[in-house]
Amino acid sequence: MISNMLLHAWVSVKNPKEGAAIVLNLAPSWRVLLEMAALVIVLNVFLTQAFALVTPSPPSGSLLATLEAPLPSLLIHAALLAIVVVATFGIGRIMGGSGSLEETFLILVWLQFLMLVANFLQIVVALIWSPLGLFAALLSSVLFLWLFVNFVLVLHGFRSALKVLLASIASFFAMIFLIAVSVSFFGFMV
Repeated sequence: MISNMLLHAWVSVKNPKEGAAIVLNLAPSWRVLLEMAALVIVLNVFLTQAFALVTPSPPSGSLLATLEAPLPSLLIHAALLAIVVVATFGIGRIMGGSGSLEETFLILVWLQFLMLVANFLQIVVALIWSPLGLFAALLSSVLFLWLFVNFVLVLHGFRSALKVLLASIASFFAMIFLIAVSVSFFGFMV
């Protein structure tokens, strides 16, 4: 099972459109989809906790310090996934896309899994040689954007990667602004 997932992960990285189509054809039930999301979120929290053990502690009271605690980290990861799913679905539909909420959730849970693997590798590289870790972080960011744009193309049936990229960047900055305002409202320092 794990070897199949890693093989499919490699297919998704090499050819994201094919990877997205394969994932969307799985069409799991809502129960399975929620279990997949819960697993990816918990694994992300474990990875965050492991990373916190090997890096200097952030200033007390900051959002990064909040992520060091498992429960707030779990809630933040879950909330961010939910926000991105709803935004990707809603904005995609507004722009004329055809993806359903379930398909959006599935494709973004798969993307989270892929990024979990990438982030794990990034941490390993950073532990081996920290300057190379910065390069790995840059590659991870580019990989995320590459996968996200191609997954959204397949999910919503869009044809223009450039339009998806520009809409994604604009939406990203709008979401960052809204999250920053929300975080400030609740009293966290970023």
